[in-house]
Amino acid sequence: MNRKILTCVLLGIFLFVSVIAVGCAPAQKPVPTPEKSIVPAPARKIAPAPTPSGPQVPAPRKTASGRSMDLSRAKLITQKVDALPDVKKCTVVVTKNTAYIGLTLEPGAKKETTEPAVSSKVMSTEPLINTVYVTSDPRMVSRLKRIHDEIAGGKPITNFTKDLAVIAGSMSTRTTTP
Repeated sequence: MNRKILTCVLLGIFLFVSVIAVGCAPAQKPVPTPEKSIVPAPARKIAPAPTPSGPQVPAPRKTASGRSMDLSRAKLITQKVDALPDVKKCTVVVTKNTAYIGLTLEPGAKKETTEPAVSSKVMSTEPLINTVYVTSDPRMVSRLKRIHDEIAGGKPITNFTKDLAVIAGSMSTRTTTP
């Protein structure tokens, strides 16, 4: 009986080692035959596009994201608003078709006349803007400055939707076009 057990154990070890050796062997990849090899097609020449006969219209600018477009629009608005006589400095945040503007006014400037002038300047400068919020409250201006800096630093504007809603609710001048 010992001989039967020994034979069974040796047979089991042999089978185990055989299965391990065959199962762990790397799979052999088939060698490509000449009739299956891929031959690249000859390059085709593309004819130049015909020139338009009508007036030349510049192509829309391609930007990496809407954020970079909003930042460039904010920069343009900042330059135009800073050029106004009663404005010492301004901070602008643009989201799609809305502009949030924080003003630091020159001494003696009246916010009642300056804020509406800024709003109309923005509307004439950037035709895609249809809502403008303007404030000269120093707390709101500093919040807008922080938001502008963080957006310029790469944070998405969606992080600031609640802040901008609070700021919009507290701003004294709001202009909307249909």
